Amino acid sequence: MMLPQEVEVWYILPAIRSALCRELASRLSQKEIAKLLGITEPAVSQYIKGKRGSKVKFNEETKKDIKRIAGKLAAKEMHPMGALNYLSKKVLMSNVLCQVHMMLDKETPQSCRVCFDGGQV
Repeated sequence: MMLPQEVEVWYILPAIRSALCRELASRLSQKEIAKLLGITEPAVSQYIKGKRGSKVKFNEETKKDIKRIAGKLAAKEMHPMGALNYLSKKVLMSNVLCQVHMMLDKETPQSCRVCFDGGQV
């Protein structure tokens, strides 16, 4: 059994970081991105190249949010912790987390609503 929180940590958060790194790469150096997001420069490089965090595909609305938030991060209008938390919650409330969870853990029932219904399966 895999918990939704494990999916979030191992798949969703890296995908969000990857998307943010790719968006920020046109505005900031890899060193600046690493410092901003609290990760290493090699991690930034891997995110940009798609070697990390590339297994999750976001819908168009989430992609627009990532682009908007990357702009705010680059302009120092938003704290990175707030950005990652906002995007993580947004993905959690979409069906992306559920899709990845069900793909990874075949024991998860198709009717699972744990993330939406406060723990009810």
